[in-house]
Amino acid sequence: MGSAERVSELVRAEAPFASFVRLEMQADATVAIGGLFAPTPHSRPDLALRARHGVVAGPRARRPAARPWTSDSGVRRAWCTIARMHSGRLPARLDPSGRRLFAAVAALAIGGGCGGTAEGGLFGASGTTASGASGTSTGGPTGGAGGGASTSTTSSGSGGASTSTTGVGGAGGASTTTTTGAGGSQPALEADCLNGVDDDLDGAVDCADTDCQSAGFQCVAVPAGAIGVFVSGKGGCPAGTQARSFGSCAGAACSCSATSAPCSFQLTRWNFDDCASGQPSGLKTNDGCYYVNVGTNSAFLGTSTPTGATSCVPEAAAVPATSRAMCEVVAGAGCAGGGCLSPAVGLDDACALLPAGSACPAPFDAYSEAVADFGGAACNCGCAKTSDACSSTVTAYADQSCKAATGASAPIDGACHPLGALGSYYLDAGSATPSCAPGVTLAAPSGVLCCRKPPA
Repeated sequence: MGSAERVSELVRAEAPFASFVRLEMQADATVAIGGLFAPTPHSRPDLALRARHGVVAGPRARRPAARPWTSDSGVRRAWCTIARMHSGRLPARLDPSGRRLFAAVAALAIGGGCGGTAEGGLFGASGTTASGASGTSTGGPTGGAGGGASTSTTSSGSGGASTSTTGVGGAGGASTTTTTGAGGSQPALEADCLNGVDDDLDGAVDCADTDCQSAGFQCVAVPAGAIGVFVSGKGGCPAGTQARSFGSCAGAACSCSATSAPCSFQLTRWNFDDCASGQPSGLKTNDGCYYVNVGTNSAFLGTSTPTGATSCVPEAAAVPATSRAMCEVVAGAGCAGGGCLSPAVGLDDACALLPAGSACPAPFDAYSEAVADFGGAACNCGCAKTSDACSSTVTAYADQSCKAATGASAPIDGACHPLGALGSYYLDAGSATPSCAPGVTLAAPSGVLCCRKPPA
């Protein structure tokens, strides 16, 4: 049974709907509403007559209609008119029977892809009898439902009978097809894991969303008080970060000049290698060659000290700072007390910037470096004196004139040094030349870069 026949049955069951039709026909309408259904015994005779002949009622237009109650498509067209006039809402003036009929007709007509628009009414989508369009929604995250269910109806009229020997049959009826449009939808996945927005409306943003975690995005927790999260900028900055250059002294170099001083010494010679058994020879304090009986076993014990001040002086007071290229994590959300890292960055690539003078806690203690904003940063040079020992020595000779060296020698440094059998020895006070270790310090650090591993 077609929707036209089903609606006709409903009309007969719910006669009060005729009063609604009558009221609508008296309104300032331009489309036939009264011709929606075949007349019933309860309808006014004049209305039934007009409906039967498809006459439009209303003050602005009266023209033949296409007997809409005779086909499903006619029912849908007429119903769509009612829907548009009332924006898909039940008219307030319908009695209970009329309301039941109105809802039932809606269910029948919508199944044929009834067109119309509604905002919060019986329809959640707009559509046409050719194709239902995607629904729209105002104030909600999801689109409305699509157009009505797809219904394909094909009809073909039979040819008219010939009334003369030369007449031809009438043309066949045209076919009509109705289809349904798809409903609106919301994003199924988080579209951008670094935009700070819950794209798929699941309550989780960026790194907190399982979609992003499955794609390799991850949170890195940083120490309390961190000023920012950074990764190495060598080779360019990955997504979600921006380039930032720090002034650093890691690559800066200073040099030192050392000032020497002469030394003096006190030395004794022993016949035994332990520098304790027997009697030592007289104390020697001057440079020169001293002889003994050829072949005398000898060991030496003595000390030496500088006779003047030694110093280490930097050759330059300051040198320019080098640039430390880093990438600051500026995009992404969903991480408590840290940053959201893209799949191109590993956890061990992360560094935290802490206030100047801070100690780097684990696991960000693999590398630390004082840094400042690169513009105008400078490194102060310093030189630390690590040693100023004298170079005083004793050298053994086989003869008694310090000409035939045996190859044995030792420093005069407070330790016992056996040199074996000899005929003479030579003492040289030497000098004290300090060992200097150059150092650089950042002039005005603004923070400490603490990293899980040394940055590239």
